[in-house]
Amino acid sequence: MKKKLAVAQNEAKDAANLRSEIEKMRVKYETEKKASAAKDERIKRLETDIEELKRNQAGMLSARQGSSLGTSQARTYTKTVTHTKPLSSTKKKKNWWNNL
Repeated sequence: MKKKLAVAQNEAKDAANLRSEIEKMRVKYETEKKASAAKDERIKRLETDIEELKRNQAGMLSARQGSSLGTSQARTYTKTVTHTKPLSSTKKKKNWWNNL
């Protein structure tokens, strides 16, 4: 009986050790998977940034060439600012002691 009990206890201990090792491996795999996904996302973002910079550079070069030929001119538009609030200088300021 003691041998069977000792064997069962050893098997339970080994099973617990295996479960803990499996859990460690699962956590490690999930961590690596998330890191890989983040890395892939960053690579895609950088690739799109590079493409955008190339497009901007090509646009600037074509604008320079076009303006030097006189066929097109580069125009800059400025946004006009409109104020919706009246200026504070037009209102008479009230002193706090007048409200007493």
